[in-house]
Amino acid sequence: MLSKGLHVGVFLGQNLPSYQAHSINVMKMAQGFKNMGCKVEVITADSENVTKFKLNMDNIYSHYGVDRDLKIKYLSPSPEAYKSGKTRNDPTFVQRAYKHAKRMKYDFVYCRNLIIPYYTAREGIPTFVESHDWKYDLPKLQQLYKIAHLKAFKGMVTIHKEIKKEHLKRGFPADKIFVMEDGTDLKNFDISNNQLKWRKELGFDSNKQYAVYCGNLYPDRGIDQILKAAERMQHMKNLVFLLVGGYERDRLHWEKYCEERKIRNVQFTGFVSNIHVPKYLKVADCLLLPYSLEDVRYRIASPLKLFDYMASRRPIVATDIPAVSRILKHQHDALLVKRDDISGFCNHIRRLLSDKELGVQLSKHAFRKVQKYTWDNRCKEVLKIYEQNPN
Repeated sequence: MLSKGLHVGVFLGQNLPSYQAHSINVMKMAQGFKNMGCKVEVITADSENVTKFKLNMDNIYSHYGVDRDLKIKYLSPSPEAYKSGKTRNDPTFVQRAYKHAKRMKYDFVYCRNLIIPYYTAREGIPTFVESHDWKYDLPKLQQLYKIAHLKAFKGMVTIHKEIKKEHLKRGFPADKIFVMEDGTDLKNFDISNNQLKWRKELGFDSNKQYAVYCGNLYPDRGIDQILKAAERMQHMKNLVFLLVGGYERDRLHWEKYCEERKIRNVQFTGFVSNIHVPKYLKVADCLLLPYSLEDVRYRIASPLKLFDYMASRRPIVATDIPAVSRILKHQHDALLVKRDDISGFCNHIRRLLSDKELGVQLSKHAFRKVQKYTWDNRCKEVLKIYEQNPN
């Protein structure tokens, strides 16, 4: 592989740092390219919101669980976009990003943005774009499709064959679209597997049993299912439902929900930096991955937390939706339950709490399977595509 020494620009249009999954995807891909021996720079837009977010966080590198020497460059958008935070498609930012790419003479650019590739590929800069949907504004898609046949446009990376199919219907070249699931950073999970060690370090009760959810606390993430299950299982005095992460406004919403319904066996941590997530997952007796809404997004999604759960070596109870069941198999590497089946959800939690050997076997199979779902492997695939036709 020729990747060692390649100079790569990874472009994102907005929200770095943020709690949003697309920013995690970008930073983990940048780290993956760096791990492959590339010289990497992340380029994004500055804004008033971004400046405030940076001031309120301890460390952007811990926030994403990436190396401290990963270079991040902020470019100024228009004054209006800086104030509003709507920088992704801001013409001033796009032009500055394109000119920066030209000036830096990257070997290739990797964009989580639909407009920058239009300029970089036309200039002859080898260009990749990552797309997790097909329902973008038509003018942006038309711009992207116009440059898809150019030699400099190396390809689109997406997370599901259904997304690929929709782009193909619209005339995207079949030999330039590649399906790759999201992934995990196994290096961050290369820590002690000792549950009691992490409970002691993080201040959790070594005598309790913990059913853990980690991620955003949006309503469509099935948080109501977790809390309904907690309400039904309050008679199990030793069981705690631990919810890790989320925006403060969402945490306050669910804390009020619990207070109104007198649900006493739930604990919220608030946001936890990505670098610390593995420790919290290691606390668990079982991990919870519920979804409550029937939505096309969950047919085409590639949930980041799914792969982190698998890497944690803890057993998983998950809703049986396509985004999950195409990776996990019931009673082989997880226990799956029908959407909105609270009784089934509770039964699977009880089963894992009482049958430790089952949990060990499920988590062992899941950990073995996740070895192929990593950011490094994803970046290797992109580099293979580039190296087949670099110029």
